[in-house]
Amino acid sequence: MSTFLHRLPQPVQIWSPRHLLRLADAADPGRQRLHDATLVTSAVALSTGATWVLVATGHADQSMLVVPIITALVCTNSTKDATPQARLVTAGLQLILALLFATLAALLEPYRLAAVAVFVAVAGLSVWVRRFGPRGGALGFAAFFPYFLTLLLRLDHTQLPVLWLVIAFTLGAGVLLRAALLRERPQRQITLLLREFRIAADTALLAAQRATSLSGRPHIERDLARLVGMSLAIDDWQSRFDTHRYLHCEPQTLADLVVDAQISVEQVCSQLVADRFGDTSQTDDGALPRNTLLVNAITDLHTVLAKDVDVEASRAAARRAKRTESLVDLSEEGGLATLEISRCVRTWHALNELTASVRDSGAMPPADSADGYREHHRPRLGPATLGISAPPWKLQHWRNWEPTSRLAVQVMFATALASVVGEAISASRWYWAVLTAFIVFIKASTRAAVLTRAMDRIVGTLLGVVIGALVVVVANHHVIPELILGVLCVFLASYFGPIQYTYLVAFITVMIAALFDLLGVFDVRLLVVRVEETVAGSLIGVVCAYLILSTNSRPMLIDSIAKYFDALDDALACVATGLTTAGERHQITEAARRLEQAKVDVESACSSTRAVALLEPRSSTAAVRQPIVAIHHCAHSLLIAAIVVSGSEPPQVFTGTDATDIREALDRIRERAKITQAALSGEAESAVDPARIPVISLLAKLNVEPDTPRGEAIVAASRLNQVLEELDPTATKVPDAAEQQ
Repeated sequence: MSTFLHRLPQPVQIWSPRHLLRLADAADPGRQRLHDATLVTSAVALSTGATWVLVATGHADQSMLVVPIITALVCTNSTKDATPQARLVTAGLQLILALLFATLAALLEPYRLAAVAVFVAVAGLSVWVRRFGPRGGALGFAAFFPYFLTLLLRLDHTQLPVLWLVIAFTLGAGVLLRAALLRERPQRQITLLLREFRIAADTALLAAQRATSLSGRPHIERDLARLVGMSLAIDDWQSRFDTHRYLHCEPQTLADLVVDAQISVEQVCSQLVADRFGDTSQTDDGALPRNTLLVNAITDLHTVLAKDVDVEASRAAARRAKRTESLVDLSEEGGLATLEISRCVRTWHALNELTASVRDSGAMPPADSADGYREHHRPRLGPATLGISAPPWKLQHWRNWEPTSRLAVQVMFATALASVVGEAISASRWYWAVLTAFIVFIKASTRAAVLTRAMDRIVGTLLGVVIGALVVVVANHHVIPELILGVLCVFLASYFGPIQYTYLVAFITVMIAALFDLLGVFDVRLLVVRVEETVAGSLIGVVCAYLILSTNSRPMLIDSIAKYFDALDDALACVATGLTTAGERHQITEAARRLEQAKVDVESACSSTRAVALLEPRSSTAAVRQPIVAIHHCAHSLLIAAIVVSGSEPPQVFTGTDATDIREALDRIRERAKITQAALSGEAESAVDPARIPVISLLAKLNVEPDTPRGEAIVAASRLNQVLEELDPTATKVPDAAEQQ
């Protein structure tokens, strides 16, 4: 095909402000983070305002202003239950626990040694209760921080009435806000998800249109990865709500449409790039032929992918796409791309019709309780069964403990030691070291995860100190700008914190700088002390994690790898059935979702221990991520091809001896995957005999056209086999079947 697509009229919104907004939306579909950040900021603002009135009218200690800011920020942020009702219950329990432990700290104030000893126990308890899930973690924070702040401010029993009021204002505001947001709007949620799904697709399409060379593929793949993320978000919505009730369609219908839409965009992007950068050249005069059908098809595709789609325009585009499919000539330049785009238009129009049915459905019915609908009809990944056993540790029985039990012991040692070291650095600011020693164990389960969290906290503190010093100089002791800055920092910390812990620490440090300037105690030395205390607390936490009941991250990483290869094996089995049996696309779709989720889990395991990869480039963490990405890319292509083949009309599945050969080839690829799993895990050699693995000869026997869905399936299987071979040093390299086609 010619590169005539260079001459197609590019949509004017590619570099317009409107398109930049689309890019931002596609890059950040986290409306839930926006919702949570708004909730946290509102809770902090309400509770701080109420406390300020109390301090101003009741002549209470001005240091009380610290209590609502920290408590509201931490407790509201930590409430992560699955349903609004559960989050409301957790917020109420947090209020009770906060009052209880603040009272305990105030009563123990005259007995300083006993108060510190109980504080160490509370720190361990706060980590241990994480075993009870999100509610346990939230209640642990509600116990630790009120006790810690009461101990820090040296509040005694005479100040308990004011302290009770402040805590009641703080967590009561959270309860009220939770109650106000109790009602979920499933229809609104799915409408927004489908809109963001369109935005991600449109962004990927625009990236394919404006690519100037094959080097633009990484950008397209990045945009397509966002598309996959939105597909998983829609899948999560289906796991929480009754699809039939809110969209008037069967759950499987929506699931299939979402997968079809994702696949169609991937195919269109691939075809556009292939047509533009093929081997053919322009005509001598540079005037390339124009394909009116293709130009119109691309315009229609942008119409159905609009952020705020016009239903009538979408229906008209779908009608034109249906006519185009009957008119297109595949022998003409751009014919195949036109056909793919027309099919893509019709698929996305079907999704748009679902959104239209939501808007036309009238009143919103009450949301289902996700507690009763949590177990969705779709199968989920179960516990992985490892064929690899870790070596026994006869003298280290704690390796069999629950992670929260080990971490509780470690954090008690860390906070006790940090209190001594922190006071040696600064008698008045010792709490920063203790707080850091406690925080680095939150959301960690191994020593590598603690090291990563400690590194993020140090980097975030340094960044926040630099920014905070500059901001305070610019604010120049003006109260209103610094109050606004504090609220803004709370919002930014809550919004960006889930993405990267470093951001949360940086914004909180800036907020602390503004807060101390408001209190009239700010100086540069104070920020230096914060850095020193933070580094000390981080190092103490890491030392305790490595020396006390230490356990490495390898079992967690091996478990995530095992789950991924379990999902891959299931996916390949479904592919073998789908390529030889018509109507199996549903099973392949489910297997694809499970594989995507397993990949997310592997990336999460690698991300939580990335500090080890930075310090030890040859570590297992560094050696896992790239192979899994390569394997997943090939497996994803194979799954897409299998879905197309199995769901095609008329059926294009393999039959006869071809079906036998493709099944045998995929069975051998599954065996090769077991060898790769053993190699990546590094625990033992696989029992599979590599001598019978070669599959290229089987794939090469299949007589298929390379540009057909069946041909794409064979090429994808060949590439997957080749990637698996390259990860096995004992494999005998053979030519890729794609080169023999």
